Amino acid sequence: MEAPGRQVARAVAGFLLGAVLVLGVPAPVGVDAHPGLDRFLVAPPPDLLDGDVVFRRGVDAIGRIVLSQSEQSRFSHVGMVVRAGARTLVAHALPETSRQDGGVRLEALESFGSPAHAADIGYYRPRQMSEKQRAEVRQYLLASVGTPFDMRFEYSTDGSVYCTELVLKALARVGIDLTRSLDTVHVLMLEEPAFAPDSLWRADALQALESTER
Repeated sequence: MEAPGRQVARAVAGFLLGAVLVLGVPAPVGVDAHPGLDRFLVAPPPDLLDGDVVFRRGVDAIGRIVLSQSEQSRFSHVGMVVRAGARTLVAHALPETSRQDGGVRLEALESFGSPAHAADIGYYRPRQMSEKQRAEVRQYLLASVGTPFDMRFEYSTDGSVYCTELVLKALARVGIDLTRSLDTVHVLMLEEPAFAPDSLWRADALQALESTER
């Protein structure tokens, strides 16, 4: 049975997470504002493809609050790979702050996975995804750039998205529906349970990719 102190701490963290999700907090600034962020926390696999999934354990305030929801949590944010010639980009959704626009954006992988933004990072690949499906996921992600961030964390709506929602809906577009198999987070101030990045990375439909450095 969970200790009373831990129950209180979790309830407080849940309330804070609800406030953060609704009101927003400062999030990591993208590569355009920090052009020198070109060092990976962990070098990525050399053969990343469109539609691969990239998780990170954030070093910002919202990352710590998200991770506080579970003692076994590893990741607090997620995006998907979009290849652009020789460059590897990550499509992901961030809340608006005083320093950056909110919504779905493309960010260089070396910025997304830099020590300035990440304390841990993991690379995963959807199992048995065809080349055609990858192309459809890529098209969906590119078309989603600029979509507003979903401050209400409602998977049931499509006009705005949060980070896990973007990935889940990209996969759903090609027939990979993971929503029924994932645990959800119930948070004060939110009308729907939310899908956390840390639940997604544990899904059997994703396989871990080996990085070139450890």
